[in-house]
Amino acid sequence: MGAEAAIPARSRGCDVAIYSTRRWRKRPSIFSIGCKAILGVGLVERAALIAAVLAHVREDDRRKKVAAAAGEKSGDHPLLHPLRLRRLFAARIAPECLIAFRRLVALLGKEANVADLAEGLFDWPDEIRGDKWRTRWAFDYYGAGSAAPAEDDQAAA
Repeated sequence: MGAEAAIPARSRGCDVAIYSTRRWRKRPSIFSIGCKAILGVGLVERAALIAAVLAHVREDDRRKKVAAAAGEKSGDHPLLHPLRLRRLFAARIAPECLIAFRRLVALLGKEANVADLAEGLFDWPDEIRGDKWRTRWAFDYYGAGSAAPAEDDQAAA
């Protein structure tokens, strides 16, 4: 086999071809083309955002939701300062979300509810579903999660 030959590999049920360095730059990976064709460009970007943020989580804390943990008092202020919460809520595109959520994970001591974080990250950049998550996180952050509007109430409004 020459330097130009592709080496097939299997990764989680996907056929992937790994090319030599020279050919890698010339051709997009088969995996990325397949994912974009199957999932769509927006979903691939969201999956990458989730993976990038969750890579910083070291411990899964299932006891509480992420926003509730961020709103817990540490001295006079919550772990996540209200101004940083505003920046988190203002993040609408993937690069902004990546920065804001990585900072959030760092402030939480790299411990977070992975399921809650992943679900929120998936919908965060979306206009409608993201607003539902931001509303729920605001209620959880201020300790009023039980008073948050139900999803049916938000859909009717």
